[in-house]
Parts: sequence; structure tokens; C-alpha cells
Amino acid sequence: MGRCLKRTHFYKETKGKPIEKDCVCQTITRIYQAQKKASGIDCLSSCEQAIHQLKGHQHNRKHTTIPFMLYSDCGKPFISSGVYKCRHLHTKKEHYECITSPIFRVKYIDEDSCCATLELLLPVRSDGSLVCKKAESICAYFPTTDPATDFIATHLCITVNLHNFSAVFCLDPITPLPAMK
Repeated sequence: MGRCLKRTHFYKETKGKPIEKDCVCQTITRIYQAQKKASGIDCLSSCEQAIHQLKGHQHNRKHTTIPFMLYSDCGKPFISSGVYKCRHLHTKKEHYECITSPIFRVKYIDEDSCCATLELLLPVRSDGSLVCKKAESICAYFPTTDPATDFIATHLCITVNLHNFSAVFCLDPITPLPAMK
């Protein structure tokens, strides 16, 4: 007990030499490529299904993003946080607020290093209010009562090494609501 699962890799042959690639990195690379095209079934994984759905809307450009979650070798979800500057509604004074989210969209990936820039996406209710600002469980972001119905872009980005993750779970393609002001 307490042992982490061994990471899954795939191998690609280049000029006669096998090159090890991380399956999470490869999946995020494919998401990134599908999103770039969108912006400008038997036994499919959540990500394969989402990539297929996003590519299927190339002519009418229905959605632009495949939101996803990342997991560590131990199966623990990766929940990141970011800080942004905002202005108080009444006093107009500027201050900083912190948000957390387990949901990301890839903004850029360096395929050679598997380093990616990920934007935090915030789950919101149908009225546009945040489901939650901070939580340590993914399920807290997706309550069954008054559920999340969409996502808001945040423009808060982190850079991660995708080799540090062993699993990725994709949600259906979306077009995030514009960033909060």
C-alpha cells in the first residue's frame, strides 16, 4: 500500500533510435494540436473522444478547447492555484485574490521537453457565479446540487513538466467564457 503506479510510456522510432515519450505529454500535445486547428466508437479514452469531437467541428468551429485534469503517479489530482489583481466593487481599491482549479487548457507545449503552459479554467454555474474558489478535492468543483455548467478562462497560466504526471482525464470540448475582469 502507499506505492505509486509505474508511469506508462510509449516509444517512437526516429532515425533507427527509439525515443521514449511520456503518454501524458503525447496526449496533451495532441490536444494542443487539435485546439490549434479548432481555433484558427469503441473504447476511446476521454481524451481520444474529446479530440475526435473537437476535430469533428472543424467546419463550423463550434468549440475551441479540450479541458482536462492531470494526475500524479499516486493517482492524486493536480490542483493548481493562481493569484490575480482585482478591484473592490465599492471602494475601488486594488487587491489580490487567489483561485484554485483542477481544470486546465493547454496554451502551448514544447514537444521536445514536454514542458507546457496551461491556463487554469474555473467551473461556473449557469448564472456565471464561481462554483468554488478553493478546494482540495476535484468533486468540490462539481457539486450535484447547483452544478457547474461551464468554464471561465482566467488568463492565469502555469508552466509544468508533463513528465511529472501519469494520467490525464479530458472533458468534452468547450469554448470557455471570457476571462473575469
